[in-house]
Amino acid sequence: MQTTVHFATQQTRNNYVKTMTRLERAIATGRFLALSLRKRRQLWQRLLRYSRQLGRAIKPSLAAAMLTMGVFMTAPVNAQTVVQRTGVDNPLNGKSVPGESKPAFADLDGDADVDMMVGQSYANNVYFIRTSGAPVTFGAGSQFSFEVLENASPTFFDYDNDGDMDLFTGTFNGAIAMNPYVGGVAGTTCNPKNSSLSAYSYYSTPTCTITGHTNPLAGITVGNNATPAFVDIDNDGDMDLFIGNSLGVITYYKNTGTLGSPVFSLQSGASNPFNGVDVGNYAAPAFADIDGDGDKDALIGAGDGTLKYYKNTGTAAAPVFTLQSGAADIFSTIDVGNNAAPTFTDLDGDTDRDLVLGDQNGNLYYYEITGVLLPVVWKEFSVQQQGSAVRLQWATQQEQQTKDFVVQHSTDGTNWTNIATVKSAGNSLTAKQYQYLHATAAAGINYYRLLQRDLDNTTATSVVRNIRLQGALAGFAASVQGNQLLLQVREPMELSLLNAQGVILRKGRFATGYQQLDLSQYPAGVYFVHGKGHSTRIVRQ
Repeated sequence: MQTTVHFATQQTRNNYVKTMTRLERAIATGRFLALSLRKRRQLWQRLLRYSRQLGRAIKPSLAAAMLTMGVFMTAPVNAQTVVQRTGVDNPLNGKSVPGESKPAFADLDGDADVDMMVGQSYANNVYFIRTSGAPVTFGAGSQFSFEVLENASPTFFDYDNDGDMDLFTGTFNGAIAMNPYVGGVAGTTCNPKNSSLSAYSYYSTPTCTITGHTNPLAGITVGNNATPAFVDIDNDGDMDLFIGNSLGVITYYKNTGTLGSPVFSLQSGASNPFNGVDVGNYAAPAFADIDGDGDKDALIGAGDGTLKYYKNTGTAAAPVFTLQSGAADIFSTIDVGNNAAPTFTDLDGDTDRDLVLGDQNGNLYYYEITGVLLPVVWKEFSVQQQGSAVRLQWATQQEQQTKDFVVQHSTDGTNWTNIATVKSAGNSLTAKQYQYLHATAAAGINYYRLLQRDLDNTTATSVVRNIRLQGALAGFAASVQGNQLLLQVREPMELSLLNAQGVILRKGRFATGYQQLDLSQYPAGVYFVHGKGHSTRIVRQ
């Protein structure tokens, strides 16, 4: 295995040097501008992909040349090609299950990479395959028992919004079993078997319950061979559910509940964006922003081994799925024989989604999707309590034609309020860090998300983060913006402004509500706002 990893890394390094040399020579001779815009973009994206895989920075002079020649500053381009990777270029090479492979990916062991769960045709068994290393390599599979009948179709969804991924598995009889992440709790009446993946509890039937966990999909059946896929299809911040079945149709359940308490309501007729869609038999839906336009597209596996590409020609909040054909169908050449089961994940570390397929014989296929240029490539987004306030921090890997980030807040995970706007970098090939201090966070759970806006007025919404504030809230919250001290006073009180030596600079009584004080008369440094036994440290830059 070490030889394989070394060879793959060396191959990527060689490709990086070759592409860099070709690009620099083309620019120096003037041939680069003679290439079509599509070819220029493909060459640039290829270099970016190799640089990320190797952890190398792009030369500033080369990045500047791309900006000058308009390659980087164009609108996002559509997906161009889908290329099957085999042999040493396929980290799934040699991995298979006895039959009816249905892959799903999530970080199951907390090591910040994606692991793979593969459903199969035999009763009560799935496979767990752990990943490691860079480039990604998959270890040996371990088989263990789940009470999910035959033809297990796993997928992951944090149904209780507690920060870990819970496992939902479609079954032969059309129901959806739930296996919540409980951190190793075992011994309940619903956990008759042990497993090597001890952090999950196992349901013997889809209606079985354990203390603190109830399957929100209990009672849902869709005929035979349920194949579930969770996606925020209406851009409201929570996950909705689509289920394929052996008849080739897609059933839609809209989440009408909240982030922590989902309620899935059947949508029919015109309310189902796949109303009237029939792929023949054994429909297996998967969702991703395939064309990089900020909304979710659909790829549906069919019983004849092919894939049906439905591009979202509506919006992120009101999708309209249109079947693609001819040159527009970039998946048209794929045929795995029988029962194609697609899913999306980033296997090659280039920050876009790649395609992984299962089939009737238990094989696993890897296809790299190239040519997608996303307006924003997210790196991280976190929230952390700071006194009585919440600090939001996020980072992007790259940005193109971005305008700003709108910080949105909610106390129930459903109703959102815009609380701040943070200007973005606009165009950047390097990581950018952002932060915002929400000084007026509420008692209890606070939900946050970012609405990213582009210069062409398209938008995309980040994942939702939540935090429960610990301890009693102070009677006020304070933060600094420019030369202004921003206060939220939760009850009438006297407040004092002190310098780092404890000298009172200003004192006064403040009414309930939002207040603003001018700090321009004071030098940069550390200050404290004190009131009712509580002090908040602030910094004036």
